[in-house]
Amino acid sequence: MPDLFKGLERFGLDSYKDVSLYEKETKDDKGENSKEEKKINPEDYLYDKKYECPVCGAEVSATTVRTTKLRLVKEGFDFRKYYEPIDPLLYDVVICGKCGYSALQRDFNKLRDSQVDLIKKNITPKFQPAEYPRILDVPSAIERYQLALLNAIVKNARSSEKAYICLKMGWLYRENGDADSEKGCFKEAYTGFSAALAKEQTPIYGVFDESTVTYFLAVCCYVTGDIDMSRQILSKLIVSRNVPPKLRERARELKDLLQSGGV
Repeated sequence: MPDLFKGLERFGLDSYKDVSLYEKETKDDKGENSKEEKKINPEDYLYDKKYECPVCGAEVSATTVRTTKLRLVKEGFDFRKYYEPIDPLLYDVVICGKCGYSALQRDFNKLRDSQVDLIKKNITPKFQPAEYPRILDVPSAIERYQLALLNAIVKNARSSEKAYICLKMGWLYRENGDADSEKGCFKEAYTGFSAALAKEQTPIYGVFDESTVTYFLAVCCYVTGDIDMSRQILSKLIVSRNVPPKLRERARELKDLLQSGGV
């Protein structure tokens, strides 16, 4: 080994000339040199939002996520957004524990009188409230989405609303490792979004333009295994003049991944 410390004698430090360059770290050294892992408290990202149930008038308290405090990690090929340190997807369903009415947050207060009657007749008489922990896990969130979907069916919601619930349920089933249920949800989402394109005005579901919903159809086909149909839909999006540039690029990327066997 070369004498790396030759000349230290001029500093009066020649006694250290044989020191080992890479001593093993002690636990104390490692603790001093590394950042202490910050403990995450989910409560720091949650708050209670109050609603008045449009069916029975009861006050509903829904645990809601402070999304401005979250960090977006990535966005999937199907627009599924992944956040840290908690997932707001788990908390998007609001449930009235008194009458059983349930919907996504954005739809909870949007009920016509005829829909109120349908909920009172078909949901409330049989409803039994369930207790959920404040910090939700994926299985609990899936149950809540199931109740929201049932309510959407009972109240004759728009196809786009039912399709969007199915899409989000599919994301949760994927998170839970249940591929069959994920495919089932995406199959129903395909049916709903197809009907929405044919019957609903834009923006569909109050949010999406026709190109985005068409892209959702391609995604649903991919997830359910209809790769050829997915490619056909993506090809039409890519050559369409009405598709926004970012969505066209996303469609091109997904088609390339499908051709390479990726995603």
